[in-house]
Amino acid sequence: MHGAGIQIVAPDGSQLFMLRSANSVNGCTWACPGGKIEEGETAEDAAVRETQEEAGYDVPKAALRPIYDTGRFLVFRYDAPARFRPQLNDEHTAFCWAQPEDAPAPLHPTMSAVFSASAIAKARSRKPHAVRVAEKAEPLLAGGLVSAFEALRNRLHLPSLAAFVSHYRLAGVPQIAASGVLRAHLRLALAPLDHAFLQGGQGITVPIVRKAAVAVSFDVSNPRTAEFLDRYKMDLIRQIDEQTRAGIEQIITTGVRAGTSGDTLARQIRDTVGLTQRQAQAVANYRAALEAAQAPGNKLRDRRFDPTVNRAAAAGAPLGQERIDALVERYRQRYIAYRAMTIARTESLRAANMGGRASVIQALNDPEMQGFTAKRFWLNAGDSKVRPDHVALPGLNSDGVGMDEPFALPDGSTIMFPHDPDADPSETVNCRCSLQYQFVPIDETLEAA
Repeated sequence: MHGAGIQIVAPDGSQLFMLRSANSVNGCTWACPGGKIEEGETAEDAAVRETQEEAGYDVPKAALRPIYDTGRFLVFRYDAPARFRPQLNDEHTAFCWAQPEDAPAPLHPTMSAVFSASAIAKARSRKPHAVRVAEKAEPLLAGGLVSAFEALRNRLHLPSLAAFVSHYRLAGVPQIAASGVLRAHLRLALAPLDHAFLQGGQGITVPIVRKAAVAVSFDVSNPRTAEFLDRYKMDLIRQIDEQTRAGIEQIITTGVRAGTSGDTLARQIRDTVGLTQRQAQAVANYRAALEAAQAPGNKLRDRRFDPTVNRAAAAGAPLGQERIDALVERYRQRYIAYRAMTIARTESLRAANMGGRASVIQALNDPEMQGFTAKRFWLNAGDSKVRPDHVALPGLNSDGVGMDEPFALPDGSTIMFPHDPDADPSETVNCRCSLQYQFVPIDETLEAA
């Protein structure tokens, strides 16, 4: 990293631009305050120092958040409490406060990359359309998933399950526990994804090079679109169902190897229905620790009971079975809610983003758009929770990518879009990124190539 700067934003959304002196590098262009990172400085240190030197304004370092990384220059955002009049040094000759879509010209190359198109810049200054759509769908989807998992668990009668296990008919347990019951309830639970997909494709505005932006209409009744949405939901149902089966099989395999009794194994199976393999094992380990008079430190435990558990552990006396069952049940409920929200957060935004893509593809098939194609630009949430790779993505792909071209990641790998199912889960789970589109003439994309 060679340099850093600060995009200073006023409460009304306007941003500070300063005109660089004619004799400076990239002279007579408008930029944000910033400059070279000196030896021993962090990027934050340099950005704060340069802003004080160039604008006479003190920015609290703790309030900075990275929004754009070119690989050589890192841009932070700072939300100022009010507009102010900068005290310019000899590196700048003028300043102005302007909305992103009204940014002065010509812009410094870095700022030009940040504001590659006015509509894109405007989208970055607020929550993207897909994110707003997904946030409405998340709680509905999460609630439906919890209900689906609980319906499956309630189907398992503990004495009957224990008898079944005791007769060594273990191979049939996953099929009984994860039969068509879960899939039927999942079909109902995933209904909010239809709305997220539809809304993700409606109400979006796509800028066109050298023309006014257009509002894209979206026909969700299009046979190809409807088929795609149905296929996506069926794939998701199959994935959740298979993960649930794998979680049950993990508990059975571990229990059989350990010589666990039928009653205990039945209880462990019922404890973990609806969870993934890793989550199911975490619940089983939590129960085992309590039964061994240990004080487990699992993050999702109900901490209100820590004093009771700690006293039992200190005395080396296990809690009563009824109390252990209650603690494990509370832990299981929290894990089910956690899994449901993780799925809801990821899939709601995936559906909204897919709706946006489907809408743009429909628009490109319109005869009025003949001669145009579309570019995609990566939008991150712009806060401290964004993955470092996704902070860097807009800068690494500042010119946008084609509809079927991947985005480059810092490590050289690629990702097609936020929540790409073929990407590593570390790049997709709980991701809050989205896309902005821009229509461009096909001849311009050929010239750029």
